Amino acid sequence: MRGIRWILLPGLDGSGDLFEWFARCRPDVEIHVVRYPANAGWQIDDYVAHADAAIAYGRACVVVAESFSGPIALKLQRRNASVAGVVLVASFVICPNPLLKIVPAAAFRSHLRTVLTSSLLMRAMCPGFAASRARVEAVQRIVRAIPVDVLRARLRLLRDLDERDALRQVDVPLLAIAANHDRLVSVQGNFFGPGSEHVALDGPHFLLQAKPEKCWQVIDE
Repeated sequence: MRGIRWILLPGLDGSGDLFEWFARCRPDVEIHVVRYPANAGWQIDDYVAHADAAIAYGRACVVVAESFSGPIALKLQRRNASVAGVVLVASFVICPNPLLKIVPAAAFRSHLRTVLTSSLLMRAMCPGFAASRARVEAVQRIVRAIPVDVLRARLRLLRDLDERDALRQVDVPLLAIAANHDRLVSVQGNFFGPGSEHVALDGPHFLLQAKPEKCWQVIDE
């Protein structure tokens, strides 16, 4: 673990602020959080280029990609030779939920607002029922800050997502951590293959926020 840089790629919010609890668990390691600009015109390759620019070459790193950033991490490891391993958390390589293909983006924005204004729904779909009130409110504040046009654009990217080729081209160790009670991602894709490992944990979609210590334990092992 020592000497390795840990590069954290954020979920749909893009801010990286949701990594607070995960990063706090390991003050002994070097962690760099990549933050995506709120650019509604970006495609997947733009996110890959941004993440690539944030990683200095020459020192080995492990990329931990949450949800939305899974496909970005897979393409990044082909582009940047410094990436020595990839950890995907509650992520996917194809459209993560069939509803994205049939429900208008505007409806998802309305649904998101309902979730954000209901602590019960937020607990069920994101950090889980065991999360403290303070943690639930913190997640609500972070997700509320996503500009509507950026949220719409990122959801559109996921509708037609298919990065199975990028998955097949991974040539570094790959660990995929899935959430058994994920109410947001219903289609994760097949992460099994040479050099890959798949672990399922009991928890909600926001595994890194709900069970940060357990996620680190799985990664260490």
